[in-house]
Amino acid sequence: AVKEFGSDNDDVRPEALFGVEGKWDIAEKHSLTFSSTVYPDLNEIGEFRWVSSVGWSYLLDEKNKLSLTAGVQDEYQSKVDEGRKNNDLRAFVGMQLDF
Repeated sequence: AVKEFGSDNDDVRPEALFGVEGKWDIAEKHSLTFSSTVYPDLNEIGEFRWVSSVGWSYLLDEKNKLSLTAGVQDEYQSKVDEGRKNNDLRAFVGMQLDF
């Protein structure tokens, strides 16, 4: 289910979820990750959200599993409020701790 805050479309709506994700170890300390997930609205056929991302990771500390990460994420929403864009593109950089 999804609920939007600060939107004209603020009711709780049921969604399905279909996606794929993966990781490619390019070299010993470098890897690429990707994911793509679509969330079809179960109340309104044809309406959906789609979130896709790609990221790069560099292992800084193998013992503590600490990595530097960077990437981009795009979120598309088919139904948005008047004056809003359907796409949100975000870039990110951060530290990742695997456990």
